[in-house]
Amino acid sequence: MSGALFIFCLLVLSTGILLGRFAGPALIAATIILPVLLYLYAARAGIDCKRIILIAVLFLACGSIISSFSFQGMRKAVIGAVIEDGSEVRVTGTVKSEPYFTGNRVSFILQCERIETERRQWRSSERLNVMSKADENNSKLFPGIKVTVAGKVLYEKESPDWLEIRGAVAEIDAERGSVSVTGGANLVSRCIEGMSKWLNDGIDSVFGESVAGLVKGYSIGSKTDIDGGTLDDLDKCGLSHIVAVSGLHIGTTALIITWLVSFAGFSRRSGIITAVIVAILIVSISGFRPSAVRSAIMVFAAFGGVLAGRRFNGYSGLGIAGIAILGLNPRALFDPGFQYSFAAVLGILTVIGKLPPYTFPKRLTAVWAGAQAGLLPVLIAHSKQVPLVSLPANIAVVPFLGPAVLLSILAAGVSHLSVHAGKLIASAPSLYTRFVILISKSFSAFPEAAFSRLLPGISLLIFGFSLYTMVSKLKRGESIMKACILIICALLVLVLPGFFLFGPGGGNRIIFFDVGQGDSILIQDESGKTVLVDGGPESEIIVDKLRINGIRKLDLVILTHPHQDHSAGLVGVLKEFPVGRILVPGVEEELPGSWADFTREAVKNGIIKTVAEAGQCIEISPECKLNVLYPLESTVFHKDDLNNGSIVILCELEGVRTLLMGDLEIEGQKLLMNRDSELDCDVLKVPHQGSRDAASKEFIDCCRPELAVISVGEGNEYGHPSKIFTGMLRSEGVKTFRTDKMGDIVMSIEEDVISVQTGRSGL
Repeated sequence: MSGALFIFCLLVLSTGILLGRFAGPALIAATIILPVLLYLYAARAGIDCKRIILIAVLFLACGSIISSFSFQGMRKAVIGAVIEDGSEVRVTGTVKSEPYFTGNRVSFILQCERIETERRQWRSSERLNVMSKADENNSKLFPGIKVTVAGKVLYEKESPDWLEIRGAVAEIDAERGSVSVTGGANLVSRCIEGMSKWLNDGIDSVFGESVAGLVKGYSIGSKTDIDGGTLDDLDKCGLSHIVAVSGLHIGTTALIITWLVSFAGFSRRSGIITAVIVAILIVSISGFRPSAVRSAIMVFAAFGGVLAGRRFNGYSGLGIAGIAILGLNPRALFDPGFQYSFAAVLGILTVIGKLPPYTFPKRLTAVWAGAQAGLLPVLIAHSKQVPLVSLPANIAVVPFLGPAVLLSILAAGVSHLSVHAGKLIASAPSLYTRFVILISKSFSAFPEAAFSRLLPGISLLIFGFSLYTMVSKLKRGESIMKACILIICALLVLVLPGFFLFGPGGGNRIIFFDVGQGDSILIQDESGKTVLVDGGPESEIIVDKLRINGIRKLDLVILTHPHQDHSAGLVGVLKEFPVGRILVPGVEEELPGSWADFTREAVKNGIIKTVAEAGQCIEISPECKLNVLYPLESTVFHKDDLNNGSIVILCELEGVRTLLMGDLEIEGQKLLMNRDSELDCDVLKVPHQGSRDAASKEFIDCCRPELAVISVGEGNEYGHPSKIFTGMLRSEGVKTFRTDKMGDIVMSIEEDVISVQTGRSGL
């Protein structure tokens, strides 16, 4: 009963936090007063529910109050209330989060102490998200150190959820300003940072570059050095939890430590104390993530119960952990990591709590089933797909995670005494890490589109029914073979057909996507390197097409110019896919709409940004080079002349030259011809949807393409493409392909030979 009571208190506290954030004072007061009236009525009538109602009132009031103070305090902060968007400020404060490095950018949360403008200064304790260039000074940043930041305020009245969750009221772009260290951290912060750096250096010295990033992820919770494609693979096959330090890491590590100490002949108490110390170290190094703190509290409660001679109740531990975390930081309730962690553990406790003693494989299956049952509603709420391949992936990977964590940390520590000894110890976790990469890459090859887009209802029903059947049979002690077969059949029926029909292509190819009235082109070489040029007018269309074609990450995204039909789709692309860097045109001023959303999303994700200039050569791989032909210099274009600011790319892929024009108009084409006479190409992407003045005859003669592609929307109101222009192409002997008539146009390239496939036939 006590376990259920703790969970009840956690749920009521969470309800209060939701009220404090989203409800007004009147609704909060009414919600608290109603249980009070019920309590008074129960006391008067002698009904035995007074204690429950009183507890509910207290926790509801507590949640509402701490949440209201937390979020209202953010909204009434100095920045936003008295400092306008775009203002230059100088802020002194303390770093509160682990700096996140992406390319040449770094971001971190800063707890303010003093905010200064040219005329005034304020004392404030609000938080800001700082974005800056990664330089020598920023490499010294860690939680607890004092810094001074100079930069421009980026503020929105309706603060984005990702900022509010971190407690930040706004952002500061310090790219043109500075970040300087002005004071040291306290002893605890210095010790944690020293331990983290010590382990990082050790991992780098004994593990190969290809696996070191993932080892840091699952052993100390650092994702900075993990390849973006690997992270995406882990997410797609339900293994992303292994790089988020959680109960799986801390619980298994604590049990192994306890067993090892007992095996060495020491007392049980010594083993428990040692395991608790190790758990504290892992939580500290991981940056006190909610999932890690939750699991540590549960471990402490469990071991405390053992030492006190009492049996541990998992529900009590989960409830205590949740109440403690939300009491200290009510914003954690809105953190997806917190939600996933608690939902999974609640599901596991519900399933395994009523199971008879089982062998390890069956118990592991029960844990997986319980975790998936708990996660299912949260995944649906976050619009995430349920990875059907997660069962075999987790069964293959999870049993060896605990030993791998311990051996990785041990190898990193020993490396400081002897690198050779460290490498010897690291051989086992290194092999395990390569196995994880192989498993995640293999299982993630099953395209999400096959079940998450085409048959969402059927896939969810089959998966949910299979899960229910498995749990029911486990509770009755029956064989789960039929339930497992049902899950495998669901996988085969829903995933494999999509793999054969829509699976990823291979080799060198250029795909001109049918995105309606707009442009989007994918370039991919045989090594798997990918470039996306423009994203069309809608995010959902291009995101679906990339997934159907097996794209998991993008090495480069190019926005030729900021018009809606080229830029709008890229906003969703930056949200859904890891992106290495972006190439953009120079724009004179801030533009509303999709351009602003695109740049904000790029800054938020710390993606490297380069402004295009003629003469740049981007070598994607030995087979694929992109030459920037236009703009002719670092020109900044006005919002009324964005077409003539389009980036023009000459793509050389396996000997085939493709000229991508954006929407460059005849005026810009003349400048391009006057400067560069080497415009010969095999394929021309026609600008401006093939309008009457899309390109002059002189320009076509200068380029001399064999093939031309017009990306245009079917039945568009502009009458594109123009019959005059397409007639001119025919007279020049240029074979023309149109997305409105043919759908996606895929040009495969092998030994200078172009093979063309289209989504549908007909001109």
